[in-house]
Amino acid sequence: MFFKLGPNRQFPPRHLDLIPSWFVVYGNLDEINKSREKIIWQDRKIAFVSSENFSVSSKQRFILMGDIWLSNRWQLLEKLSLDNHTEISDQQIVAQLWEKYNHQSLTMLLGMFNIVIWDRNQQELYLIRDAIGKKNLYYTFHHGAYYIAPKLITLAPYHHMYRDWN
Repeated sequence: MFFKLGPNRQFPPRHLDLIPSWFVVYGNLDEINKSREKIIWQDRKIAFVSSENFSVSSKQRFILMGDIWLSNRWQLLEKLSLDNHTEISDQQIVAQLWEKYNHQSLTMLLGMFNIVIWDRNQQELYLIRDAIGKKNLYYTFHHGAYYIAPKLITLAPYHHMYRDWN
């Protein structure tokens, strides 16, 4: 990456991707409910913001959001006996795998991904990323809630400047 230093430098550089992406809020939802953010799904202690990369398992137990690219997509579709290969997103595949195999489904995933899964029955939140770490997942704590996102820029409005990024 190249940055020009000197009196005519521009920050942030134009070539950087500074577009906020999806995020998840877990905990106190008062602040997010007052905002103008596009909440796609919510219950009493978790909210999924943005319609991108969102899926719900077939029995609606698991809510999933994430950036997912699966290199073994076709094998997973066969394992799940799913048709309409082109209409099923990688997020939907992972949601169905998680519903059928739970934690064991992680051993089946080959590719790059960051995933947030909410188990509605157990009230448990899972933060998952690929073993190589190609897809990042960040979080911060603000006003009684965890904010989780794949891009730091998305968390900037909810991050106190004296805290460390995680």
